[in-house]
Amino acid sequence: HGRPPPAAPPPRPTRPPPPPPRPPRPAAVPARPPSAAARRIRPRRQRQAQPRPNDLPGPAAAPQPPPRPRRPRPPQARAPTRPALTAAPPRQRPQPRQALQPPQREADTVS
Repeated sequence: HGRPPPAAPPPRPTRPPPPPPRPPRPAAVPARPPSAAARRIRPRRQRQAQPRPNDLPGPAAAPQPPPRPRRPRPPQARAPTRPALTAAPPRQRPQPRQALQPPQREADTVS
């Protein structure tokens, strides 16, 4: 005789929805942004975000923002630059010298 159809598996228990995020507690002292020195010591922690569009493969990924331009170095940190080599001025041909004639001596007249 025919078997009864297999019983459907019991429905899996679904995870309860996460509790709503609680609002931040008001600070007793007005929050001051950390100074540059404090940020160097303890960088601000990034909140764990939901899966970002960049995690998706292919064309769904969000376009990347352009990289931040690097701060240029102060000029004195670079080696001194050589002046650019310019073409030497055209050499002038030396003028042909006039041949020196020996000085004409008057002939001594013998008296």
